[in-house]
Amino acid sequence: MSSLVAVVGDIQKGRTGGEQYDAKLVQAAQDAGLKVVHLNWHHSLDKWLAYPVVWRFQGLLRTCVLTWQLWRTSGDVLIDIWAAPYLTFWVKRSQRHIILMVHHLRGELEENPAVQHAEQILIQAASQILTVSQSSKRQIQALRTGEVPIAIIPPGFERPKVKEISHKAATSDIDFLFVGHITQVKGVLDVIMAASKLQVANWKLHIVGGASAEPETWNQAQSLIQAQDLQSKITLYGRVEDEKLAHLYASSDVFVLPSYWEGYGIVFLEAMSLGLPVIATTAGAIPEVVAHNQTGLLVEAGDVSALTQAMQTLIVDTDKRQLFAYHAKQHAEQAEDWQAIQQRMQIWWEKLYAQ
Repeated sequence: MSSLVAVVGDIQKGRTGGEQYDAKLVQAAQDAGLKVVHLNWHHSLDKWLAYPVVWRFQGLLRTCVLTWQLWRTSGDVLIDIWAAPYLTFWVKRSQRHIILMVHHLRGELEENPAVQHAEQILIQAASQILTVSQSSKRQIQALRTGEVPIAIIPPGFERPKVKEISHKAATSDIDFLFVGHITQVKGVLDVIMAASKLQVANWKLHIVGGASAEPETWNQAQSLIQAQDLQSKITLYGRVEDEKLAHLYASSDVFVLPSYWEGYGIVFLEAMSLGLPVIATTAGAIPEVVAHNQTGLLVEAGDVSALTQAMQTLIVDTDKRQLFAYHAKQHAEQAEDWQAIQQRMQIWWEKLYAQ
């Protein structure tokens, strides 16, 4: 039986779309007959990384923990590209077979040459690469010299299990829902600023997502809400259980996620499956998932004024909101569910190890 060490995202309840994809990919590897060890290295660090001073050294801490754990294992290694900044030392010295999972690249997006260099080293070292969209594949090809197999398997999704959907007409507050890591890249500060500029009063914003990726951004979000005196209008939840998240989907009216990049965006499908129109950006693969002026509204990433206008439009224009909701639900119903995608993943693993 072949062995596989998985350095991938978090695998627990309340996980994000990318983490859910990684969990399905690991399960598919096990279903294909591989013996998988998942490195749950970050749980022991999360409580320490919440402290401002320790956060400054998070890169060094994660590098040490990951390198130490990898040296203690054997077999092929499945790596999510997010770990690239912490693996440069190990990658340069290891001869092990690397299978790379890329949702999207961060280096160019964050204008961080060090991260981009680390990503390029890992991409060059990989012998197999799996990604989720044409947009992400183009990112990879821009950094890779030489041929390497790049497979595309888009995410699946599961319609959130809700007892009752309570989207509203126009007689009460319109509830916006944001679901994603509380990070700069997800546009969480943009959506708070955009909401603060709305010229109507009948709205609320629910923000769901883990704070551990960027504790400083979480603190900035809290400070911004307080500075704008929006505590009664905006709620920061942190991570929530699946049941709570499903309730928020069902009771909200518009999904908003103004990301600076998405490799795909499973949350868009989850929201649309429950009849939520989407406000997002034109970044990355989002236009592959959300159709502008059909299932929602797309604006340029970072354009807070345009984001405010899009939010206001879907507050006051009930007909447009309901039309987008109808098309969004239709689109989501045509997408493959996780069972179908996991079968595709299993076939990919089986072919990979039949070579």
